[in-house]
Amino acid sequence: MTETMQRVRLHNLRDIGGIRIGGGRFADAVLYRSAAPLRDDPSIAAAVHDLGVRSIVDLRDQQERSMSPDVWGAADLRVEHLPVFQDRLRSIRFQTLDELYDIMLGDFAPSVAAAVGAVLTRVSEGPTLVHCTAGKDRTGVVIGIVLDLLGADRADVLSDYELSQSSLGRDYLRDLFGVAGPDDLPGGAAHRATSAPRALLAGALARVSDEFGGAEAFLLAHGVPQPTLDASRLLIERTSAIGT
Repeated sequence: MTETMQRVRLHNLRDIGGIRIGGGRFADAVLYRSAAPLRDDPSIAAAVHDLGVRSIVDLRDQQERSMSPDVWGAADLRVEHLPVFQDRLRSIRFQTLDELYDIMLGDFAPSVAAAVGAVLTRVSEGPTLVHCTAGKDRTGVVIGIVLDLLGADRADVLSDYELSQSSLGRDYLRDLFGVAGPDDLPGGAAHRATSAPRALLAGALARVSDEFGGAEAFLLAHGVPQPTLDASRLLIERTSAIGT
């Protein structure tokens, strides 16, 4: 983690750069993932801007957003709201995260695809940060599909996803429930679950493959245009270009 990243007071923040893709790797400093800002601190936006980020893709429901500090306006950042659960998270009933992921890729597949398309579009314009509340489940699936589309090494994709387990803990829960009570936050059960076992994302990506034939077919079936998918290949740094 760079010194600039260490100054950003966001839980679960990391750069996707470096993940292996065929004969190359995902480019550094173009796509970041994190939890939502949970402290009313304008320096968060300034520090994210210092990373080079110019676009934010926020996957939360409106009710989640209304319960947390709105800090992005403190810097010149374009914010795009794409609620994966279509502002219906409070009404969704599930017992386990496996069930929630099944619902996400079943009932809300068009929203997931739209979020992936938005991330690809924003990244083509400049460095982008994508987040939900924890930066784990919705963000994990969206980032996972982006990487799967590019043909990233599956072990690397799952290892990146699993990092949320060590990044989210007491400090995250303290900040989260400092802005919203457990019973007030939509999907409170999911937000209290800070584990991110790789099997969860592995199952989600397997469903995309089994039902649609892969990430590209999934995205095309839900309206993401082919030129957007083609342009995403520019995110791959070839080995010959990086001297490794």
